[in-house]
Amino acid sequence: MTQDLSPTTLDQTPVTGWALIPPAVAASDVLTPLQKLVLGRIMGLVGQRGYCFASNSFLARGLGVRPGTITNVVSALVNAGLLRREQIKDDKQTVERRLWPIFAGGVPHVEGRVPSESEHDTGGVPSGSGVEGRSSKTRVEKSAHDILEYLNAATGRTGAERFASPVGITARLKAGVSLDDARLVIDHKVAEWGDNEEMCPFLRPQTLFGKEKFPGYLAAAHRWDKNGRPMPKRRSKVSIGQTTQGQGASQYAGLVQGGAS
Repeated sequence: MTQDLSPTTLDQTPVTGWALIPPAVAASDVLTPLQKLVLGRIMGLVGQRGYCFASNSFLARGLGVRPGTITNVVSALVNAGLLRREQIKDDKQTVERRLWPIFAGGVPHVEGRVPSESEHDTGGVPSGSGVEGRSSKTRVEKSAHDILEYLNAATGRTGAERFASPVGITARLKAGVSLDDARLVIDHKVAEWGDNEEMCPFLRPQTLFGKEKFPGYLAAAHRWDKNGRPMPKRRSKVSIGQTTQGQGASQYAGLVQGGAS
């Protein structure tokens, strides 16, 4: 009989079990090896209830990586549609996280593939996949517009000054970037460039989410976040749009707080 461990005792037990990687996942040319391994580990820990409740710390311990790395991988798999994440809360505090692998005919759903850069025009799914491809593309496009609105609010752009096209954002999300990481890059660059007259014009989607520079921006944003998000020494206050970037970010923060993963 399989032992049904509670979330608390699971974090305290020696690492055991299997990584169950379906052939369709193992053969994927768009999932990274670590994404395949993490997904397989989660699937190996799914119990009779149909979900895995292992924490990021437990998963990281079994794979020899940092919990933060697991956080990023899980977010990418959720955004790709391979996992569904559920937060069980008690009095507004998360007491358990449940990860549900998403299946179709016994294997992960085709819409869950993490697209490569070359697939950004087709939504990351093979042509002819029907509803799955359309729903995946719609979901990513909606997320890209949500990030665009976050950027507009963070930079204080209103009315005709607002960015209308999520150029670059859609491609980054389809490449596996999580919504949290996209917001983090915006937060960091607004803090760094928002009051700099020379740099604040570059607070735009095509610059922040360009294929070549985004990895460097994301690495710098993670360092900034790890150090407590220190604010740079301010120059003279510059209004980016009709409101300042600080006011815009605070206004929009309430709208996205509930949807942040």
